[in-house]
Amino acid sequence: MMELDFREVVVQMDKRALKRLLNILPMEEVKVKRGPQPGCLMIKAKDCFGVDFCLGEALVFEAEVEYKGIEGYGLVLAEEEEKAVAVAVLEAIFKSEEESLKKKLYRFLSKEKKKIEESWEKERKLIAKTKVQFETMVKR
Repeated sequence: MMELDFREVVVQMDKRALKRLLNILPMEEVKVKRGPQPGCLMIKAKDCFGVDFCLGEALVFEAEVEYKGIEGYGLVLAEEEEKAVAVAVLEAIFKSEEESLKKKLYRFLSKEKKKIEESWEKERKLIAKTKVQFETMVKR
């Protein structure tokens, strides 16, 4: 199987896709150890001289789960409790020996990633139509 960043896909998926994903996940076999709970994450940046500074804080949700003795951790930006749990469960499953379940999830997540990319491309094309060509606006 090709590498797939399941975290990125889950964070970007819409509510309908997330619901379908949660229906695939074997939640009856998952023990939620902690969370989902809110937290704050310090956002650091570097100034033009390469010196670190605090840009601010971001609201996150995190969860820790256990699936068949394997731990998983999920952290997502904003109030996305279900996504934090989904990420944690996926991490535990992808660490497990459950090959058939991993393949099923991989297929689902790959399809969702493709839908997300197509949506972004459609949006990019719409935005590109509004781009102003300043060179052509010069009065001669």
